[in-house]
Amino acid sequence: MKNGLTLILDRVLVRHGFKRKATIWFADKPETIVVVNLQKSQWGEQYYVNLAVWVKALGETKSPPKEHLCHVRTRLTSLADDRLEKALDLSSERFSESERDQIVERQLLEAALPFLAECETVEGLARQYDSGRLAKAMVHRGLKQRMGKARHLD
Repeated sequence: MKNGLTLILDRVLVRHGFKRKATIWFADKPETIVVVNLQKSQWGEQYYVNLAVWVKALGETKSPPKEHLCHVRTRLTSLADDRLEKALDLSSERFSESERDQIVERQLLEAALPFLAECETVEGLARQYDSGRLAKAMVHRGLKQRMGKARHLD
């Protein structure tokens, strides 16, 4: 899947320490593996930028883990401004190609990367969970239990 979105994700994520395998960008951290996955809709030219976190303490995995198997899963559109969803629809003529690129790049830099940086540790995940930033995310039950125990130790 080579398109402008792939190039933008490559440019931004690789510059910030991510490695790429197919449509998965990942960064292996001491407690987690943070994942960005570019997914194309099967019904059209709509794309999704999925953000995910594998927590190493909850089990081993191949690197990179598949996004749908991770302990935390959400979409960048749940963290970003409203224009991102329309910018990720390549059939939309609402934005020029350069405007689309700027919107996607800005949301990666301002929403995705700070979110994933905070999710590099179980403590950071707990802060995200407590703040409500994971309200629209799928959070594995085992991770919820682990975060609860970590908070009771403080």
